[in-house]
Parts: sequence; structure tokens; C-alpha cells
Amino acid sequence: MNSNRSDRGPLGTVVLVLCLINILLLLLAMRAGSSFREHFIPGPGSAGKETAEALHEPPAGDILEEPAAESTTEALPETTAEPTTEAPAEPEYDGVPFIELAEELPALSQDDLEGDLVQLLADSGALTAEDGYGEDLTPEIRAEVRFQPDAEPFGTYRLTLRAENRDGTEATAQRDISVEIVKPVLELDTYELTLERGEAFNSLEHVVTATDIDGNRDALFRRINVDGDVNTYAAGTYEVRYRILSMQSDADARRTLTVIVK
Repeated sequence: MNSNRSDRGPLGTVVLVLCLINILLLLLAMRAGSSFREHFIPGPGSAGKETAEALHEPPAGDILEEPAAESTTEALPETTAEPTTEAPAEPEYDGVPFIELAEELPALSQDDLEGDLVQLLADSGALTAEDGYGEDLTPEIRAEVRFQPDAEPFGTYRLTLRAENRDGTEATAQRDISVEIVKPVLELDTYELTLERGEAFNSLEHVVTATDIDGNRDALFRRINVDGDVNTYAAGTYEVRYRILSMQSDADARRTLTVIVK
């Protein structure tokens, strides 16, 4: 009996060692399998968790901003800036004066011609004048009115307006105007004459028109009355006054000639 135990002894030992090795390998295999499943085989609910974490994970490179702390100071009332108004641009002037007469002029009489005709036209809105710098040029206008004996209709006068601005630039305007004739027409070729000392002077030579109210040209030459003497040998200023009466002697016309002897 003892001999049989001794024969199985070494073999049994080997078998026992092999069994232990197998058990050890099995334990190692089981441990390795568990680790594999944890790393490579997702368990129930793990995919959803990872997906949810991925959704909340910020993209690479973005910086998470911390929520701003609530201010403990009261908000200041908003102020509305007042709109700024630009100053209007100054008009540009060319320095060229002008005088303009309207197409339609007010009805005029001979008495209007002897008064302040420029002011009458300006007040009626028929005359505008500027100096080229935005200023009114009307006060500087000089008016000259000449009877046109050969023009139709009878009673036509030629109105010439002249004025200079501060630069000495002259503006002119000219228009034939119709005037109601209610008294004789007496016209001189000039109303200011300069003579050299000793130069001859004849007052009637300067009368160009003496017409009655019916248009009879030069019918009143013999009815002209001249008052005033001129001594051309004595330097000085003289006035020669002309007057004519109508054929009915119920109306007259007057003119004055200034003569300067140097």
C-alpha cells in the first residue's frame, strides 16, 4: 500500500500544479475580459451618456465665458443726444449786377415820368435789381426816359435804367413803355451841358420835341417860352427853363437845362 502512494506521488503533484496553473490562467483571462468589456464594449446607457456629454462639450478652441455678475448699481437713465443742425451753406455770388423789368408794367402817366419812376416800378413789383452780392441795387438806379415821336402808338417812351455795384460793374435794362399823354410833350437832347468859355450857345437848338396831346409833332415850337441867360464868357453854372402851353392853353410842359461854363 505504501508503494502505490509513492508511485502516484510525483504524477499527482504534476497534475495538481497543472490544475493550479489552469485556475490561475482562467482567473487572469476573466480579469482581462472584464477590462476589455469596460473599455471596448459599451454597457447599457453608456452610449447615451457619452452622446449627451458630447452635446454639452464645447467645440475645440472655444472659450467658455463665465456668466456676468449682476450689477448691484442702478441703471442710469438713457440720454437722447440732441440732433445737430448744420448751418445752411452760404449762397455763392458772382458779383454780376442785374436789373430786370417785368413783362407787364403798371399803367403810367406823364406825371409818373417826372416823379420817382424807379421807386414806383419797384413798389409795384415790376422792377428788381441786385448788385451781384445779394444786396438790393434799386437805390443806385438812374432812369432816363425819352419820348419816341416816330414810334407807334403815340405816347411811346424809351426807358433806360443804369446802375453800378460796389466793384463799378454796370447793369442796364431798356424797355419801350406806353404812357398816357395828357399834356404837351417837351423834350431836350440833353439836360446838362458843359461849354468852354466863349463857346456859342443857343437854347432852342437843344429842343428836340414839342408835341401837343393830339400828336401834332413840333406844333408847339412857336409857343416855347425860354427863361434864363447864359454868359459863356463867365465861368459858372446856369439854368435855362423851358415851358410850352397846349393849343388850348389848358396844360403845359416844363424842362430845365443846366449849363456849366468852364
